[in-house]
Amino acid sequence: MNTALIARTCNDADIIEAFVRHHAGLADLLVIIDEGCLDGTRAILEALRGEGLPLLIVDDPAVGASPAGRLTQVYRMVAPIFAPDLVWLLEVGQFVRGDRVAIESELACLPSGATAILRCATYVPDAATAARATLVDPLAMIVNRRPADEPGECHAVYKRDPADDATLAIDAIGQPLRRGDDAMPAFLCEHASLACLPLRGTAQLTARLVHEWRAHRARQVGDSGARARFAARALLDQVLAGLALTPGCVVQAALGATSADALVREPVAHDYATLRYLHLVDHAALAPVIDGARWPMAAAPSTSVATGEAIDLAPLLDLCAGLRAERAIVMGSPAWTGAIAAALPELDLHVPTADEQHIAADLVFVPGMPATFADELAEVVPPDHIRRIALWPAQPRAAGVLSCELERWHAAGWEPDMMGTLSFRALSTYATARHGALVLQRIDAERAARSQAVRRALVEIDARVPEWIDPPASLILHPLQSIGLRTPPAPVDDAAPVAPATVAPRSVLILGAGRSGTSCLAGMFGPPTHHHASALYAPGVSNPKGYFEAGHINDLNESILLTSAVAHLGAEATRTLLQGFEPHQLWLARFPDAMPAAWSDAHRREIAKAVAVAPFVLKDPRMSVTAPAWLEAAPDALILAIHRAPGITAESILKECRVATYLLDFRISMRDAFDVWRQAYRRAARLYRAGADVLFLRYDDLFDADRLARLEELVRAPLQRAFAEKHLDRTAPSPRVPDECAALGRLLDELSVLTFERRRGAAEAAIDRHFAQWPDRPPAPASVAAAATA
Repeated sequence: MNTALIARTCNDADIIEAFVRHHAGLADLLVIIDEGCLDGTRAILEALRGEGLPLLIVDDPAVGASPAGRLTQVYRMVAPIFAPDLVWLLEVGQFVRGDRVAIESELACLPSGATAILRCATYVPDAATAARATLVDPLAMIVNRRPADEPGECHAVYKRDPADDATLAIDAIGQPLRRGDDAMPAFLCEHASLACLPLRGTAQLTARLVHEWRAHRARQVGDSGARARFAARALLDQVLAGLALTPGCVVQAALGATSADALVREPVAHDYATLRYLHLVDHAALAPVIDGARWPMAAAPSTSVATGEAIDLAPLLDLCAGLRAERAIVMGSPAWTGAIAAALPELDLHVPTADEQHIAADLVFVPGMPATFADELAEVVPPDHIRRIALWPAQPRAAGVLSCELERWHAAGWEPDMMGTLSFRALSTYATARHGALVLQRIDAERAARSQAVRRALVEIDARVPEWIDPPASLILHPLQSIGLRTPPAPVDDAAPVAPATVAPRSVLILGAGRSGTSCLAGMFGPPTHHHASALYAPGVSNPKGYFEAGHINDLNESILLTSAVAHLGAEATRTLLQGFEPHQLWLARFPDAMPAAWSDAHRREIAKAVAVAPFVLKDPRMSVTAPAWLEAAPDALILAIHRAPGITAESILKECRVATYLLDFRISMRDAFDVWRQAYRRAARLYRAGADVLFLRYDDLFDADRLARLEELVRAPLQRAFAEKHLDRTAPSPRVPDECAALGRLLDELSVLTFERRRGAAEAAIDRHFAQWPDRPPAPASVAAAATA
């Protein structure tokens, strides 16, 4: 039987090669949905595809998308093109046990549109195996399973009915399939079962936790209770605090409620030999993701095209990846050429000259080919110098045209690449390419009979074109970006009035070194658009118009600072570091550069209360360290980092220490003040570099009408512009500024331009250059106190 397999993967590099090789003998097509793998999984898949295995890799980088919706969409895109008789629906880590001939003989008796249920058992690694980053032979190394009645049964195979291609719904892997509201009939399969290896090692579990948390958070943006409902929050806290998971954690999670003594030894026979690509496993690549897993994802790239064309790059990107293409000739419009250059900057887009006799390239690409262009192209593209041609006609071919076209290509030395052609069509979003795309390769003279059979099969496919409704024209970067299903759009009544769309203002977190203009900026937000914290401090000599801070917010942030220091340094070192500090003074403490924020469930509950009323504006200089905790509860909040010149701020900090009652017994030097300034803005830059949405402002921007107009646009709310008064800036510059602070000041000035222009790539490059020149400082000796008392 013609058989396909569909599976989702995210960070399964430890087992993906074994999974693909084991099932290559079971299925004629392996469809792997790559949910943004960062641990080497994709490199291994590409290497396996390079061997010639029948792999179709479907990119799905949209974190938080519904797995059920994605599975359904992939089925609806792939099944009508490849027309399998059976479709296996598995998770990477599930291995089918049984002989293909016996399995298919049994499944052939199923009625079309039915599913087959397989018994399955969960396998548990031992501690030694769980400690390994890679598994040389996963099925030989993990041989103990839970008792036979756990976890039960899995809906794993669907006998395809073509009439259901556009209506079949997959709720989740292992669950019943539906046609509308009706479940498909299901039958138990006696000749196959599943061995499930969901947890295998510390690195794999860490990667899985991070991916599932990012997806969970993305699906519940703005929900302050999302964190509390995350199923594995205890293990996640451990990972995000920088504490490595232990092999015992993995074993216990895999056991669940089962006792280790109850495990049954039952090795699984497999269909793979030596695994060749374990060297491509790269768990270190997950480190920056773990560092930024608490923060919002970067904004999605623009999908608009100025010319209004439908530019579908997804199948082309896949073809170039499979070819490892370095050079291509594109015969499309300038919009196509520009989009390809932006998506594949390393690809040489060659423009042949009139006197060029031998055109050499990996690919010739012709989107929307004119009707008569195929004959002209076949005459001038030599098979000896071009590896592939990819094209489709601007208009659907008339009956019989494809057969003649393929004959002419054959006469010129070209034949269809069957897997390449069907993959290109399946990954395409628009009907012209789904129905008519061809990927051509040089004729293999030793396989003439197969070439003729492929041409005949494509002509037969062309005669039964499946229905498809195009989405609106846009730039498509991955195949699941736009759902091109058969549901037509609802009619639009042009005469009906359209209410203007309203967009809520964004919540705001304001951070920066104390005495940098944070209070002035905070005061520009207020009713009716934003809520400040309750019980704000009264105005004082230093801030006659108000501090816009609240004691309970400061206390909460100081508690997080202490928790972070203890988690990073230990209790004794923290006590030494903070010797001489009293409550409310920790905004002047200098913490180690490498110290991550750490917080507890008690902190989460208090933060949830503080952000319950939105949109809000909260301000505290301590947030330069604690911002990750707040972004976890309010991931859509915009961070405003405001700065003044480091010398002015340092002098103002010293002045505050001389007049503020709660600081009269505190002593701080000019060098300490510069360190306070340095810490605040290094952390703000790191926050941005990790993916948070941070806008950097100069204090003088508060008096620039154009800059304020742009800020209002980004915040989506008007500001109380008259609140900022220039005459209240009364601090004179200080003596010489340390070189690092001067360099950091220049970086902040640069970021205040780049982040307002939303040029994240350029801003990140500037931050990287600064940190390369000024790396983290090593921890101070434990004997040196962070501050001195009078």
